[in-house]
Amino acid sequence: MEQLRLTAAETSPSRTPRVEAYETYVKGRFSAVQFPNTRSQSYFEDAKHRLEAAVALDPDLAEAWAALGVIQHHRLYPPRG
Repeated sequence: MEQLRLTAAETSPSRTPRVEAYETYVKGRFSAVQFPNTRSQSYFEDAKHRLEAAVALDPDLAEAWAALGVIQHHRLYPPRG
Protein backbone atom coordinates (compact mmCIF):
# COMPACT_ATOMS: atom_id res chain seq x y z
CA MET A 1 0.00 0.00 0.00
CA GLU A 2 1.40 3.37 -0.99
CA GLN A 3 1.45 6.09 1.67
CA LEU A 4 0.43 9.63 0.91
CA ARG A 5 2.49 12.35 2.57
CA LEU A 6 1.38 15.97 2.70
CA THR A 7 3.44 18.96 3.68
CA ALA A 8 2.12 21.67 6.00
CA ALA A 9 1.66 23.99 3.02
CA GLU A 10 -0.61 21.44 1.37
CA THR A 11 -2.76 20.80 4.45
CA SER A 12 -3.28 24.37 5.64
CA PRO A 13 -3.52 26.78 2.75
CA SER A 14 -2.59 30.33 3.55
CA ARG A 15 -5.26 32.90 2.84
CA THR A 16 -4.97 36.61 3.37
CA PRO A 17 -8.30 38.35 4.03
CA ARG A 18 -9.11 41.57 2.22
CA VAL A 19 -7.62 44.45 4.20
CA GLU A 20 -10.83 46.49 4.25
CA ALA A 21 -12.82 43.48 5.47
CA TYR A 22 -10.30 42.70 8.19
CA GLU A 23 -10.16 46.31 9.41
CA THR A 24 -13.96 46.38 9.55
CA TYR A 25 -13.93 43.08 11.45
CA VAL A 26 -11.45 44.44 14.03
CA LYS A 27 -13.63 47.50 14.67
CA GLY A 28 -16.71 45.29 14.99
CA ARG A 29 -14.87 42.90 17.27
CA PHE A 30 -14.06 45.78 19.64
CA SER A 31 -17.76 46.57 20.02
CA ALA A 32 -18.57 42.86 20.26
CA VAL A 33 -16.19 42.47 23.21
CA GLN A 34 -17.74 45.49 24.98
CA PHE A 35 -21.35 44.32 24.53
CA PRO A 36 -21.55 41.45 27.08
CA ASN A 37 -20.09 43.57 29.87
CA THR A 38 -22.05 46.75 29.23
CA ARG A 39 -25.28 45.31 27.77
CA SER A 40 -25.33 48.51 25.72
CA GLN A 41 -27.60 48.23 22.70
CA SER A 42 -25.37 50.69 20.85
CA TYR A 43 -22.36 48.32 21.16
CA PHE A 44 -24.51 45.46 19.90
CA GLU A 45 -25.79 47.43 16.91
CA ASP A 46 -22.32 48.74 16.06
CA ALA A 47 -20.79 45.26 16.28
CA LYS A 48 -23.57 43.69 14.22
CA HIS A 49 -23.35 46.39 11.54
CA ARG A 50 -19.55 46.23 11.23
CA LEU A 51 -19.34 42.43 11.33
CA GLU A 52 -22.05 42.06 8.69
CA ALA A 53 -20.15 44.60 6.56
CA ALA A 54 -16.96 42.58 7.00
CA VAL A 55 -18.56 39.34 5.79
CA ALA A 56 -20.14 41.20 2.88
CA LEU A 57 -16.66 42.36 1.87
CA ASP A 58 -15.07 38.95 2.41
CA PRO A 59 -17.52 36.06 2.85
CA ASP A 60 -14.63 33.71 3.71
CA LEU A 61 -13.58 35.74 6.78
CA ALA A 62 -14.42 33.09 9.36
CA GLU A 63 -13.47 35.31 12.30
CA ALA A 64 -16.24 37.76 11.40
CA TRP A 65 -18.82 34.97 11.09
CA ALA A 66 -17.77 33.61 14.47
CA ALA A 67 -17.99 37.03 16.13
CA LEU A 68 -21.50 37.48 14.71
CA GLY A 69 -22.49 34.22 16.35
CA VAL A 70 -20.97 35.27 19.67
CA ILE A 71 -22.83 38.60 19.84
CA GLN A 72 -26.12 36.92 18.94
CA HIS A 73 -25.49 34.35 21.68
CA HIS A 74 -24.77 37.09 24.24
CA ARG A 75 -27.87 38.99 23.15
CA LEU A 76 -30.08 35.95 23.67
CA TYR A 77 -28.28 34.55 26.73
CA PRO A 78 -26.81 37.42 28.77
CA PRO A 79 -23.94 36.57 31.08
CA ARG A 80 -24.91 36.05 34.71
CA GLY A 81 -23.27 37.84 37.52
